[in-house]
Amino acid sequence: MERKKFITNEKIRKQKLKPMTGRFEGRSESHYAFHRKHQKQPDTSVKSVDHASLPIVCAPIKLSMQSNNPSVELTDKYNSSTFNLDDDTIEDFQRDGYAIFKEVFTQDTIDALNHRLELVLRGEYDTGMKPDKTPKLIKTPIISGENVDKAEKNKKALGYSGNPRKKVFQIINIHKSDQLFRSLVTCPLLGELVARVMKWEDGARLAQDQIWAKPPGSPPLAYHRDSPYFMFTPSDVATVWIAFDDMAPELGPLEYVKGSHRWVDGRWGSSQNFFQGDGGKALLYSAAERAGIDAQSLEYHSMAGLKAGGLSIHDGRTWHGSGQNKSSFPRRGIGLHFVPVNVRWTVDAKKSSLWRKYVEEVIDTGGEVSEIEVDGQVFPVTWLNPFKEEI
Repeated sequence: MERKKFITNEKIRKQKLKPMTGRFEGRSESHYAFHRKHQKQPDTSVKSVDHASLPIVCAPIKLSMQSNNPSVELTDKYNSSTFNLDDDTIEDFQRDGYAIFKEVFTQDTIDALNHRLELVLRGEYDTGMKPDKTPKLIKTPIISGENVDKAEKNKKALGYSGNPRKKVFQIINIHKSDQLFRSLVTCPLLGELVARVMKWEDGARLAQDQIWAKPPGSPPLAYHRDSPYFMFTPSDVATVWIAFDDMAPELGPLEYVKGSHRWVDGRWGSSQNFFQGDGGKALLYSAAERAGIDAQSLEYHSMAGLKAGGLSIHDGRTWHGSGQNKSSFPRRGIGLHFVPVNVRWTVDAKKSSLWRKYVEEVIDTGGEVSEIEVDGQVFPVTWLNPFKEEI
């Protein structure tokens, strides 16, 4: 079969084109010209992400879509890894509430991200802006040098001194302070992957990113859902979680409760105390009881065994948590929270310290919160579907 031509990230950078994902087999150039001319334009809140000035993090990815519909292939001249998305994977995601993709990012990319994380944790921001939330800054210098063993570097990551730490490092919206992370979170291929598994017809918008870095000895993360923390309508949320370390069981990897996204009360499930010494399953058990499910019958799926650079995607209604880091190494990762392109705020946004600033002025002056457009600079659209009918 003759290989189709694709618009690559390199062409996007040179020609300032909007990211496009690929060509469908059996369609002529005139079809694409017509479609581009008459394509429905997004609302004015949609701002294109300018990748021209960003480091290229997502270049090594190749996404191959295989289904009964015409196939789509995402390609870039820098490709060095591939992961597949087929009808079975989408069906499994809809049934289980999560999907796992191995070895998506190269080790060099992960090493670069971990290095940038160490700098941000020490207050070094190459954009000149702080993240929305940071922990207490680390004062010890970064362990570096060609003669330093990589395992030794990892042991000293996150400023670890050898004493077990009782707190987890959390950073909200690191992409605001670091260009490399900005490139990661706005990668169009991740946005498309989310839109495909969630069956969002228009595309995907980044709502927030969160670094969760667990030093040795840090406590479990309480089981919770992501959806209750996001004050948008529609209420759909999807999270991409990317592993920055090999997920050995003793690190306390992320765990999902299979099928829990289909329980009742999708907006219910927020924890006021994320880190609980008892494993943090009380809220989970209560939710299972509300859904008429025996807590002893719950099926857990651990990310143990996932290598650095692999990722998972879960529905925002899927219950998940993680165990204590019992190892002598860090457990690092980032969660990217996505919402549909055309979301609007809800009145509950005013109750949230994180979202209040985007809506309170309109609400206080008697305006309708539903009329507030979501700011595309703060909440960038990372992928728009150019062929809406194909989703």
